[in-house]
Amino acid sequence: MKHKIHRQLVPHALTTLGISATITAMHLLWVGEYSVALFFVLVAMLFDVLDGPIARRLGVVSRFGAYFDSVADTLLYLFTPVMLFFMLGYSSMLMWLACTTFVVFGIVRLVRYTQEGILDVHGKWYFVGMPVVWSVPLMLCTAFAYLWNIYIPELLLSAILVTGAFLMVSTIRFERPRSPRTLIALLVLVKVLIALAYLYGNFTSI
Repeated sequence: MKHKIHRQLVPHALTTLGISATITAMHLLWVGEYSVALFFVLVAMLFDVLDGPIARRLGVVSRFGAYFDSVADTLLYLFTPVMLFFMLGYSSMLMWLACTTFVVFGIVRLVRYTQEGILDVHGKWYFVGMPVVWSVPLMLCTAFAYLWNIYIPELLLSAILVTGAFLMVSTIRFERPRSPRTLIALLVLVKVLIALAYLYGNFTSI
Protein backbone atom coordinates (compact mmCIF):
# COMPACT_ATOMS: atom_id res chain seq x y z
CA MET A 1 0.00 0.00 0.00
CA LYS A 2 2.84 2.35 0.92
CA HIS A 3 4.55 1.71 -2.42
CA LYS A 4 1.30 2.43 -4.29
CA ILE A 5 0.97 5.79 -2.53
CA HIS A 6 4.53 6.60 -3.58
CA ARG A 7 3.73 5.62 -7.17
CA GLN A 8 0.63 7.82 -7.13
CA LEU A 9 2.79 10.83 -6.33
CA VAL A 10 4.75 10.50 -9.58
CA PRO A 11 2.00 11.57 -12.04
CA HIS A 12 0.70 14.15 -9.56
CA ALA A 13 4.22 15.60 -9.35
CA LEU A 14 4.38 15.84 -13.15
CA THR A 15 1.02 17.62 -13.25
CA THR A 16 2.23 20.00 -10.52
CA LEU A 17 5.39 20.75 -12.49
CA GLY A 18 3.23 21.42 -15.55
CA ILE A 19 1.08 23.89 -13.61
CA SER A 20 4.23 25.58 -12.30
CA ALA A 21 5.58 25.91 -15.84
CA THR A 22 2.24 27.35 -17.01
CA ILE A 23 2.15 29.96 -14.25
CA THR A 24 5.75 30.85 -15.07
CA ALA A 25 4.75 31.29 -18.72
CA MET A 26 1.85 33.56 -17.72
CA HIS A 27 4.15 35.69 -15.59
CA LEU A 28 6.62 35.98 -18.47
CA LEU A 29 3.81 37.03 -20.80
CA TRP A 30 2.83 39.70 -18.30
CA VAL A 31 6.35 41.18 -18.27
CA GLY A 32 6.75 40.90 -22.06
CA GLU A 33 9.21 38.00 -22.28
CA TYR A 34 7.28 36.26 -25.02
CA SER A 35 9.90 33.88 -26.40
CA VAL A 36 10.78 32.52 -22.95
CA ALA A 37 7.06 32.30 -22.12
CA LEU A 38 6.43 30.10 -25.16
CA PHE A 39 9.33 27.89 -24.14
CA PHE A 40 7.67 27.33 -20.75
CA VAL A 41 4.33 26.65 -22.47
CA LEU A 42 5.99 23.81 -24.35
CA VAL A 43 7.63 22.55 -21.14
CA ALA A 44 4.16 22.47 -19.55
CA MET A 45 2.85 20.58 -22.58
CA LEU A 46 5.61 18.01 -22.17
CA PHE A 47 4.54 17.34 -18.58
CA ASP A 48 0.92 17.16 -19.75
CA VAL A 49 1.86 14.55 -22.35
CA LEU A 50 3.72 12.44 -19.80
CA ASP A 51 1.54 12.42 -16.67
CA GLY A 52 -1.34 10.35 -18.07
CA PRO A 53 0.71 7.56 -19.71
CA ILE A 54 2.93 7.29 -16.63
CA ALA A 55 -0.12 7.02 -14.36
CA ARG A 56 -1.48 4.22 -16.54
CA ARG A 57 1.86 2.42 -16.68
CA LEU A 58 2.21 2.56 -12.89
CA GLY A 59 -1.41 1.46 -12.43
CA VAL A 60 -2.33 4.51 -10.36
CA VAL A 61 -5.03 6.13 -12.52
CA SER A 62 -7.45 7.94 -10.21
CA ARG A 63 -10.44 10.26 -10.31
CA PHE A 64 -8.46 12.89 -8.44
CA GLY A 65 -5.68 12.71 -11.04
CA ALA A 66 -8.18 13.21 -13.86
CA TYR A 67 -9.65 16.35 -12.28
CA PHE A 68 -6.20 17.65 -11.30
CA ASP A 69 -5.10 17.25 -14.93
CA SER A 70 -8.20 19.14 -16.10
CA VAL A 71 -7.25 22.08 -13.89
CA ALA A 72 -3.75 22.06 -15.41
CA ASP A 73 -5.25 21.92 -18.92
CA THR A 74 -7.58 24.85 -18.16
CA LEU A 75 -4.63 27.03 -17.19
CA LEU A 76 -2.38 25.91 -20.04
CA TYR A 77 -4.69 25.58 -23.02
CA LEU A 78 -7.40 28.14 -22.17
CA PHE A 79 -6.17 30.95 -19.92
CA THR A 80 -2.63 31.24 -21.29
CA PRO A 81 -3.66 31.79 -24.94
CA VAL A 82 -6.22 34.41 -23.89
CA MET A 83 -3.56 36.20 -21.86
CA LEU A 84 -1.21 36.19 -24.86
CA PHE A 85 -3.88 37.66 -27.13
CA PHE A 86 -4.69 40.44 -24.67
CA MET A 87 -1.00 41.22 -24.08
CA LEU A 88 -0.46 41.54 -27.85
CA GLY A 89 -3.19 44.17 -28.01
CA TYR A 90 -6.21 42.13 -29.08
CA SER A 91 -8.54 43.73 -26.57
CA SER A 92 -11.70 44.81 -28.41
CA MET A 93 -15.18 43.84 -27.27
CA LEU A 94 -15.37 41.35 -30.15
CA MET A 95 -12.16 39.68 -28.99
CA TRP A 96 -13.38 39.65 -25.39
CA LEU A 97 -16.58 37.86 -26.44
CA ALA A 98 -14.61 35.38 -28.57
CA CYS A 99 -12.16 34.66 -25.74
CA THR A 100 -14.98 34.23 -23.22
CA THR A 101 -16.72 31.75 -25.52
CA PHE A 102 -13.44 29.93 -26.08
CA VAL A 103 -12.70 29.58 -22.35
CA VAL A 104 -16.23 28.59 -21.27
CA PHE A 105 -16.66 26.02 -24.06
CA GLY A 106 -13.15 24.72 -23.39
CA ILE A 107 -14.00 24.14 -19.73
CA VAL A 108 -17.19 22.32 -20.77
CA ARG A 109 -15.08 20.14 -23.09
CA LEU A 110 -12.66 19.28 -20.27
CA VAL A 111 -15.45 18.45 -17.81
CA ARG A 112 -17.13 16.20 -20.38
CA TYR A 113 -13.84 14.44 -21.11
CA THR A 114 -13.16 13.93 -17.39
CA GLN A 115 -16.60 12.35 -16.95
CA GLU A 116 -16.78 10.28 -20.15
CA GLY A 117 -13.14 9.61 -21.07
CA ILE A 118 -11.98 8.18 -24.39
CA LEU A 119 -14.41 6.64 -26.87
CA ASP A 120 -13.29 3.14 -27.92
CA VAL A 121 -14.64 2.11 -31.35
CA HIS A 122 -13.42 -1.26 -32.62
CA GLY A 123 -10.03 -0.87 -30.97
CA LYS A 124 -9.51 2.74 -32.08
CA TRP A 125 -9.56 5.56 -29.53
CA TYR A 126 -11.38 8.81 -30.18
CA PHE A 127 -11.85 12.12 -28.42
CA VAL A 128 -15.43 13.40 -28.60
CA GLY A 129 -15.07 17.04 -29.54
CA MET A 130 -11.82 18.73 -30.52
CA PRO A 131 -9.18 18.55 -27.74
CA VAL A 132 -8.27 21.86 -26.09
CA VAL A 133 -4.64 21.38 -27.11
CA TRP A 134 -5.51 22.91 -30.51
CA SER A 135 -5.06 26.33 -28.91
CA VAL A 136 -1.27 25.92 -28.77
CA PRO A 137 -0.69 26.03 -32.56
CA LEU A 138 -2.92 29.12 -32.67
CA MET A 139 -0.82 30.66 -29.88
CA LEU A 140 2.41 29.91 -31.70
CA CYS A 141 1.12 31.25 -35.03
CA THR A 142 -0.04 34.47 -33.38
CA ALA A 143 3.27 34.90 -31.56
CA PHE A 144 5.40 34.24 -34.65
CA ALA A 145 3.23 36.60 -36.67
CA TYR A 146 3.96 39.29 -34.08
CA LEU A 147 7.68 38.50 -34.32
CA TRP A 148 7.73 38.99 -38.07
CA ASN A 149 5.47 42.07 -37.91
CA ILE A 150 2.52 40.32 -39.51
CA TYR A 151 -0.81 41.57 -38.21
CA ILE A 152 -3.60 39.03 -37.80
CA PRO A 153 -6.96 40.86 -38.00
CA GLU A 154 -9.04 40.62 -34.84
CA LEU A 155 -12.05 39.49 -36.85
CA LEU A 156 -10.10 36.52 -38.21
CA LEU A 157 -8.64 35.60 -34.81
CA SER A 158 -12.07 35.91 -33.17
CA ALA A 159 -13.65 33.73 -35.86
CA ILE A 160 -10.99 31.05 -35.32
CA LEU A 161 -11.55 31.09 -31.54
CA VAL A 162 -15.33 30.84 -31.82
CA THR A 163 -15.15 28.09 -34.46
CA GLY A 164 -12.70 26.16 -32.29
CA ALA A 165 -14.94 26.67 -29.28
CA PHE A 166 -17.92 25.06 -31.01
CA LEU A 167 -15.77 22.21 -32.31
CA MET A 168 -14.63 21.51 -28.74
CA VAL A 169 -18.19 20.97 -27.51
CA SER A 170 -19.31 19.17 -30.66
CA THR A 171 -19.79 15.41 -30.96
CA ILE A 172 -17.29 15.11 -33.81
CA ARG A 173 -14.76 12.32 -33.24
CA PHE A 174 -11.04 13.09 -33.29
CA GLU A 175 -8.72 10.08 -33.33
CA ARG A 176 -6.34 9.91 -30.37
CA PRO A 177 -2.71 8.87 -30.94
CA ARG A 178 -1.83 5.77 -28.92
CA SER A 179 1.75 6.89 -28.29
CA PRO A 180 2.94 10.30 -27.02
CA ARG A 181 6.25 9.95 -28.87
CA THR A 182 5.09 11.82 -31.98
CA LEU A 183 3.86 14.76 -29.92
CA ILE A 184 7.07 14.83 -27.87
CA ALA A 185 9.13 14.93 -31.09
CA LEU A 186 6.94 17.78 -32.35
CA LEU A 187 7.46 19.70 -29.10
CA VAL A 188 11.23 19.35 -29.45
CA LEU A 189 11.04 20.65 -33.03
CA VAL A 190 8.94 23.64 -32.00
CA LYS A 191 11.40 24.46 -29.19
CA VAL A 192 14.20 24.53 -31.77
CA LEU A 193 12.13 26.86 -33.96
CA ILE A 194 11.50 29.18 -31.01
CA ALA A 195 15.23 29.25 -30.24
CA LEU A 196 16.01 30.13 -33.87
CA ALA A 197 13.31 32.79 -33.87
CA TYR A 198 14.76 34.29 -30.71
CA LEU A 199 18.19 34.50 -32.36
CA TYR A 200 16.64 36.00 -35.50
CA GLY A 201 14.96 38.93 -33.83
CA ASN A 202 14.04 40.61 -30.60
CA PHE A 203 10.98 38.77 -29.31
CA THR A 204 11.00 40.03 -25.74
CA SER A 205 9.32 43.41 -25.95
CA ILE A 206 6.42 45.09 -27.65
